[in-house]
Amino acid sequence: MKKQTVISFIAVLLVLCMLPVLGGCRLGQAPGGQGDNTAAASGTGDGTGSGGGGGSGELTPDGAYLLVRSASAGSVEKKITGKLYSALEDFCGQLEVRTDDNLSEDETASNLILLGETARPESRLTFESEGDFTVRRVGDNLVIGGGSALALDYACVYFTSYVQQNGLSFPENFRYDGKAGEGEEKYVLIADQGSGKVSLYDLSGGYVPDTPIWSVRAAYSAVAGMKVRKTTKYGTVVAVCSGTSGSRTGAMELFTYTAGKRVWKTTLTAYNPHSVEVSPDGAIAAAASSEGNEVRFFSTRDESGATYASVSFADAHGVLYDPELQCYWVIGSNRLAAYSAAVGADGKVTVSAVAGKAYTIPSGGAHDLQPVAGENRLWVTTHATVYQFDKDTGTFSAFYDGAGDFNQANVKGISSFRDGTVCEIVPDGDLYDWTANSVLCSYLLPFSGETLVLQLALPTNVHAYKVRAFISDYIY
Repeated sequence: MKKQTVISFIAVLLVLCMLPVLGGCRLGQAPGGQGDNTAAASGTGDGTGSGGGGGSGELTPDGAYLLVRSASAGSVEKKITGKLYSALEDFCGQLEVRTDDNLSEDETASNLILLGETARPESRLTFESEGDFTVRRVGDNLVIGGGSALALDYACVYFTSYVQQNGLSFPENFRYDGKAGEGEEKYVLIADQGSGKVSLYDLSGGYVPDTPIWSVRAAYSAVAGMKVRKTTKYGTVVAVCSGTSGSRTGAMELFTYTAGKRVWKTTLTAYNPHSVEVSPDGAIAAAASSEGNEVRFFSTRDESGATYASVSFADAHGVLYDPELQCYWVIGSNRLAAYSAAVGADGKVTVSAVAGKAYTIPSGGAHDLQPVAGENRLWVTTHATVYQFDKDTGTFSAFYDGAGDFNQANVKGISSFRDGTVCEIVPDGDLYDWTANSVLCSYLLPFSGETLVLQLALPTNVHAYKVRAFISDYIY
């Protein structure tokens, strides 16, 4: 029996078996009715589109579809294929998955659902960015494509939403183009020691855009710390510290967001400051200085920045306010400790150690300190390890969700989002021994449920030292 005859016989059997379930499901007509032939979500597509080649309008009937992916698909793409298969199987009955999509001369290419870049020419697409995706009908086939595995996952979110509303009823030349993570606003601040700027980028699409959303220039090029905070005194501000080691300089500045107006500054931080913090009322601004071996707590009532109290702290690298405990956590060397600070009626600052809140970090060279989103824990990075510190038990752990990707040595900056996304700066020596031209970032994919960890390239002229989730909450 010839190959063509065998395939035709199998197709007939599939049609006969699936008719009761599908009720006439086809690319040109929705189950149980005609469908409205419109896109199921907002975006650049209008449901009718302009590209992709026309079909006859009536395709191979009764849901005899092949879901085709590349034979060289990665693990994430394979997970996406499995989820899409289940979604379509639930909606339209049985479906065949095929990885060898090279058709012989006597086979016809119709009713294919092409997922990602396959051997079929209509699925070989070029995207402007890695975050772009498309769903389109090309002739008698459907193409689901994306500039990355992340974008492909979001494309399937749109595709399944459309199918649930319209069935596999796609009008001729249908095309919908979208962007991964659109509207999610996964904003991060990057401390760029190449330009001396703190810049805001949106990483929701799985890549770093060439142009930042917002930026300010620090007093010195070695910008080392920044946080966004909502204060009663200044409104929303971005606190920045910068300095140099050789000339023993240091500065801390508060810039309004979004105007970028500097509303407070001091050049009296101990030299080479690495971290900043601002109290919720805006009355206190703190700077931790590594080479100065101290943390200075300034009263912002003094516009000259000359009024402060100092706490000696070896190799001070991080300071973080904790609204629950109403204290400032500080790290340096192999120590983590908490302090309370207040501004008196006379305008002077008083600082005292919080009893029972001093801990020894298991390894030395403490560097970054940030909240673990959604947990009562803190990120603590050192020369050797990335820990999570449990504030309830007072213990450090190197074993946690995502440790396999993010528990690395010599991490300069770490930050996380409420959805579990983690961003991290690991030096690659692109400009200095302590900077990098990329940021490591994880994404929880909405369709497949997989966690995708990506090394996102920064623009060529950006040399990152720290990364911060653009979230004004102190603990979140």
